[in-house]
Amino acid sequence: MSFKNEKTVETKSCQKCQVSFNITDKDLEFYEKVSPVFAGTKHIIARPKLCPDCRKQRRLSFRNERALYKRKCDLSGKEIISIYSPDKPHRVYENSAWWSDEWSGFDYGCDFDFDQSFSQQFRELSHRVPQLSRYVLLSSESDYTNGAANIEKCYLCFNIDASRECCYCYTTTQLEKCFDCSFMMASQHCYDSCNLLNCFGVLSSDHSEGCRNSRFLSACQNCEDCFMCVNQVWKQYCILNKQYRKEEYEKRVSEILNSKSATELKQELEDLKLQFPKKSSLTTNIEDSTGDYITDVQRSQSVFDGHNLQDCKYCWYVYDSKDCMDYDIFGSHSELMYECIMAWDHAHKNAFSFGIWDGSTDLYYCSLMSACKNCFGCIWLKSQQYCVFNKQYSKDEYEKLVPKIIEKMADDWEWGEFFDESIAPCGYNESVAQDYYPLDETSSVEKNFYWSDYQSPAPDVTKIIPGSKLPENIDDIPDDILTWAIECEDTLRPFRIIKQELEFYRKHSLPIPKIHPDQRHLARMKLRNPQKLYHRDCDKCWVDMSTTYAPERPEQVYCESCYNKEVY
Repeated sequence: MSFKNEKTVETKSCQKCQVSFNITDKDLEFYEKVSPVFAGTKHIIARPKLCPDCRKQRRLSFRNERALYKRKCDLSGKEIISIYSPDKPHRVYENSAWWSDEWSGFDYGCDFDFDQSFSQQFRELSHRVPQLSRYVLLSSESDYTNGAANIEKCYLCFNIDASRECCYCYTTTQLEKCFDCSFMMASQHCYDSCNLLNCFGVLSSDHSEGCRNSRFLSACQNCEDCFMCVNQVWKQYCILNKQYRKEEYEKRVSEILNSKSATELKQELEDLKLQFPKKSSLTTNIEDSTGDYITDVQRSQSVFDGHNLQDCKYCWYVYDSKDCMDYDIFGSHSELMYECIMAWDHAHKNAFSFGIWDGSTDLYYCSLMSACKNCFGCIWLKSQQYCVFNKQYSKDEYEKLVPKIIEKMADDWEWGEFFDESIAPCGYNESVAQDYYPLDETSSVEKNFYWSDYQSPAPDVTKIIPGSKLPENIDDIPDDILTWAIECEDTLRPFRIIKQELEFYRKHSLPIPKIHPDQRHLARMKLRNPQKLYHRDCDKCWVDMSTTYAPERPEQVYCESCYNKEVY
């Protein structure tokens, strides 16, 4: 189905934030398509009670990407690294034990109790069924990672694939020896950057492609040996968008680096960006679609970081999929997904679930399911069907029981909504929701999110040095800094420097960071616009545009046509 030419059939007030949002005729068609059928009767999914943003915020609160802890494996007793802090009530197994045949999800099966709510019973089941310590596949010498596959010698990297010898990277693929980088692909020897593609030796830059041996770039393409440039294409030996001869360029860059700190230069780059137009959205080959960071997308609305999508709505980080709505993070090769997160690999017609893969279909309110179909309220089953709360039923029994559970959930106002926030396996401040919908502890609790106050033990170090007292010159940093902790200038949280990191800083003559890796991550996140669309006029031709730049923001924002004429 297409979300093109939608017509509003109802305007509702979000029960969480009170913002008005519309239900369209296309939405109703979609709810009908993903609704389950039991014994020939379709049980229509209820219209959502929350606005799209609050629905997404709730889903994202279920995923801890970047918080890692030391704890014991509940099967072997050995110390492991996990996304679950030791105070969490969950049973947690190291990865090899969790994937093994030593145990089965059926070991924890139970009858549904109609005297209790679905949420209460699912929460109890999630505490009994062992959880996977980290989401990692085919990794080597990379214990401090999560959401990782095919990596080697990586440290504190998250959502990373096909990479080696990287540190502090987030949502990246095909990287080598990159540090403090986010949303990047196919790049080597880069540092402190965001949204780079096919770059080499690029430092402190953003939204650039095919560049080499450059620093402080923004929105540049195929540039080499450039410094502090914006919107440049096929340039070399440029500073502040001005052409220099090679010798002049090298001398001037050396003088600037010796006279100004990285913090000062970053601020100058931000000021410089305001002098040049921004493209309304970073999209390629889209048709009848809205969003940002998307390519090859047709007839889709409000989609972000997506590729090869058709007829999708309110999706983020999804690719090669169609007919999906309210679907986030690693969604791939899937169809008819609704209110799901972390569901991939040919999943089909699933709703209100997280962590499902290998062609799973017709799953409702499930978690961690592989190659399963026709299951309801289950956790970690493999190649099973007709199961409820991890208990096996015949097809007839299943189709009689589930409608009764749905009726009970409807009476409790649970049917048609994603899992209640209280079921989330991590604290709001540990979840990816905090990156996109930041809250303080008070606001989090007021919105019914759990807030984690667990503090990891202080690092065992020979001394702690405030970041402000670190020498600026990397040549003045002693080898034994590897045994120290650095106190973050912003938060006072201590953090360590590891050997491969120190070697990288020395090779590129970079100063030791003075702020905690989490704060550096947040700074890079600010280089990307919020995932919210506005109507705004092009500052060149005044055509109406859909963009992530709010109308009151100071940037010059051009439509694609005007931007291309200006830059190329």
